[in-house]
Amino acid sequence: MKCRVVKLFSKNVVCLRPGAGRMDRTESMIHADTLFSALCNALLKLYDEGVLLQFAERVVLSSLFPGLRSEDGKDLLFLPRPVAPFSTSDTDLLRRKKEKKVSWFSWKAFAKVISRFNAKQLRFDCNLLNEEIFALEGRFALLSEEKEMLGALQGFGFLSGVEPHVAIDRVSNTAFEEGGFYFQENLVLTTGTEDTTPFLYFLVHYERFEEVLQPALNLLVEEGIGGERHQGKGIFDRWESEEIELPDQGNYLALFSVALPNREETGNLIYYDLVLRRGFVYHGGPTAFYKKPIFKLVEGSIVRLPFAGCNIDVAPRDDYRVISYGKALGFAFS
Repeated sequence: MKCRVVKLFSKNVVCLRPGAGRMDRTESMIHADTLFSALCNALLKLYDEGVLLQFAERVVLSSLFPGLRSEDGKDLLFLPRPVAPFSTSDTDLLRRKKEKKVSWFSWKAFAKVISRFNAKQLRFDCNLLNEEIFALEGRFALLSEEKEMLGALQGFGFLSGVEPHVAIDRVSNTAFEEGGFYFQENLVLTTGTEDTTPFLYFLVHYERFEEVLQPALNLLVEEGIGGERHQGKGIFDRWESEEIELPDQGNYLALFSVALPNREETGNLIYYDLVLRRGFVYHGGPTAFYKKPIFKLVEGSIVRLPFAGCNIDVAPRDDYRVISYGKALGFAFS
């Protein structure tokens, strides 16, 4: 399957506010359904509802993952660790702890891991501690041939940043005596060196990319993703894209997006974790409505093909629709 890799760059530190139900909590990444909602908001400002519904029906996209551009312009794109177990014969507990810490793979390292899948025992016969194949740096794993980038990975990754805030009474213009002072957590993508540029990227498959989605992306980088956008969070300066061939033939799929299985696909789940997706929806009025909460499969879950996933209506009222994204995009393998 031909996909577009869309990279989002910011001149400043990449700081986002993907809410997790509380002000002092944040999601660990921007999930595909949050990205889908941001794209739909941009599309609705540019086109009519017919274009939006056609987009919602045909688009398939991933969650937002971290990437790093080196000083010489080389990009490293990272993918989430598959949920399935890894085999290792190493008995050193400290080394095994180092292996369990890894949560992101470069594309080459991910392809190497996927190629070691044992279909009989449903696990990856892959030892990440084998230094002839892999090079580890904190939460990241590269192939040994990419280890010249290890230095750039020091200090790179998602961090949670906490900010103090004061709630002001709009009538008296003073801080609330009770609950006026609170903390808010943000998701920050950092880099340890000034020579490298961190960015976020996602994969998207949509046949009307240049015609419809490209103008929406131009608006999206200015409108932003997530909450607290009036404070500049989730805002980007520019985006780039390139084509990539994503494997789509095989017996299994490693998910790159949060996904909701169809009823007949629930028997195809192999290894998975769940994430509760909820929040508020605004519909042109001052009052927000609480969306129907729903659990979805997380990125890195392993399912048996065929597996397409589905979008679902989570509107709290019957007089309008709220589409929650749940289609599956991932790396197919056997």
